[in-house]
Amino acid sequence: MLTEAEKQQRYRMDDYYEYAHRPVMLKIERRVCGCDYGASSWTTKSEADLMANLLGIGPGSRLLDVGSGAGWPGLYLSKTTGCDLTLVDLPAFGLKMAQQRQTKESSDVSVWLALAEGAALPFIDNSFDAVCHADLLCCLVDKKSVLQACQEVLRPSKSMVFSVISVPLGLSDSDYRRALEAGPEFVASDDSYLSLLEQTGWTVLEDMNVTQSFLQLTQNRLDTERSHQDELLLSTEPETVKRRIIDLERRRDALADGLLRRDLFVVKSDK
Repeated sequence: MLTEAEKQQRYRMDDYYEYAHRPVMLKIERRVCGCDYGASSWTTKSEADLMANLLGIGPGSRLLDVGSGAGWPGLYLSKTTGCDLTLVDLPAFGLKMAQQRQTKESSDVSVWLALAEGAALPFIDNSFDAVCHADLLCCLVDKKSVLQACQEVLRPSKSMVFSVISVPLGLSDSDYRRALEAGPEFVASDDSYLSLLEQTGWTVLEDMNVTQSFLQLTQNRLDTERSHQDELLLSTEPETVKRRIIDLERRRDALADGLLRRDLFVVKSDK
């Protein structure tokens, strides 16, 4: 069950997807991330390629992308590896854009879309050979239930790869408040992700600290949006452009000061 704050976040996502698919925003995304999906995660093309290798997927594999948004990186992973793909998300607006993208690119792989919460996946147990999600858990309150649901639908001894932004343990009260202000809306967690993964029956194969590359990505995004500010103002309210710059500056500073981190996990089901 979604909290009221999560419901409000979902409503705002429709506005975000519309904004992210404006031509100038797609141009910025291509320059910074190497893709143009109007993505809601911070996954670059190079990181998506790494995810494909870590998942070990190929033709005949069934991949589940949870919280897939407009289809990045799931559609790209399916296109480059030949695996069959299922995209899951709420609300529907991002999935509609993913469907349009898939229709436009018309690949030979099978792609299914499901409107569902990550904590209540509508699939039978042991349905998938691989699971991925990109910066999803830091945008949800109930992180543990999502990890449990992914465990149930993944086949035994298969892998899940995901990225997540988190707040390091042991911060002072003032630094913790700064981290919450700079991170995604639900970045806070009572437990570390290593603990959450252990609690939900996952074995951690790799935990890659990708904070420095995320810091560089944030700086690149900030610089690129600043350089396109005049173009952005032609299609966007000045207050929105100003707020995005402030948010990027706040996140960059929090990352540089060690108040946020980003990890890429490779985990295996224990069942």
